[in-house]
Amino acid sequence: DIPVCKLLVTGPGGAMIEQPLGDAFVNLSLRENINENTVSGSITLIDNSGKMEFWPIVGEEKLELQAMTKGIVVTQSDATRKSDYIENTFRVTSITDIQRIKERAIQFTLNFVTEEAILNLKRRVQKSYNSTISEMVDKIFMDYLEENRGIFGRFHSYHREDTVGVHSIAIPNMTPFQAINFLGSRAVPANYPNSSSYFFYETFTDGF
Repeated sequence: DIPVCKLLVTGPGGAMIEQPLGDAFVNLSLRENINENTVSGSITLIDNSGKMEFWPIVGEEKLELQAMTKGIVVTQSDATRKSDYIENTFRVTSITDIQRIKERAIQFTLNFVTEEAILNLKRRVQKSYNSTISEMVDKIFMDYLEENRGIFGRFHSYHREDTVGVHSIAIPNMTPFQAINFLGSRAVPANYPNSSSYFFYETFTDGF
């Protein structure tokens, strides 16, 4: 069930133009991984009206998506704000697998990631912290990665477990993700001190 699937492309004067993809949609793949900091995916489209040249697609567009597997019941808890749907605004990063399938039809794949992946590449953390590691992670996430998520903002959330101990740590010119992963490798859980190390990852319905 995919009620929202549209591309936001830059039009004349820099205005964003919405391009629904329902009539060009072939395949959608979404990926989440506990070992990856963000979710990603790809969407395969068929263009039989010259949209690829008319828009044009250059690999920097945004993709607004709302999707859900029919029949799945989503449960909520006090610790999460799960949405019934996967709802997010992604950033297109590349165009691959371009091929002509008919005289006037081209098939191609747009690859995308969540916008935090792009913010992470643009920003650097050069700062000293003196607090619990969980509080350091809060500061880094909110100062470097938190931005207005637009119409899907209320579904995009952030959760973390408390850590034990106060530390003095200097972050030497790392990306936000590198800094959070580094801190996670040094963190000890407050409630479960004998458990495994921390992971920083994103899911479709829970956020980070």
